[in-house]
Amino acid sequence: KKHHNTFELSHRLLGWTALLLFWVRALLPSRLDPSVAAGASLAAQHVRRPENWILLSATISIASTWLSLRTVPVQVTPLSRHAVMLTFSYTLPVNGTFTRISSRPLLEWHSFATIPERGRPGYSIIVSGAGDWTKACIGDPPSSLWVRGLPTCGVMRIATLFDRLVIIATGSGI
Repeated sequence: KKHHNTFELSHRLLGWTALLLFWVRALLPSRLDPSVAAGASLAAQHVRRPENWILLSATISIASTWLSLRTVPVQVTPLSRHAVMLTFSYTLPVNGTFTRISSRPLLEWHSFATIPERGRPGYSIIVSGAGDWTKACIGDPPSSLWVRGLPTCGVMRIATLFDRLVIIATGSGI
């Protein structure tokens, strides 16, 4: 608990740094590579290397969630001293999805299961006071929050495939 925020920040920054270092390594001249034909241009070398295509697809995958970053209005409904319901109206997710929200998008993100609204676009999430960010969200409710992309299908999306299901779960929102 004491070092959670430090871990999250270092995890994010070290991840971006690692991606940058992979790009630096991939783009370094590969003249010493014995599999490269003599006299081939650097561009031709890089196009032929499968690891560069894998790195490009990984980068596009990571960047795609950040390209859809936006701030959306949120309606806050207090449920108790320890929980609030946040309601969003920018999209209608399917059952079994989760969303990522933040008040400081470069520093921290929090994932929550979505509760789709019936008959109209929108969904809700339940936030309970489990940490500093959630307690601040309850104590000083936001009027808008940052979201990345659309709500994403999680493991609970497969629950609709079964007639009977036993779910064993933990978490502060249960």
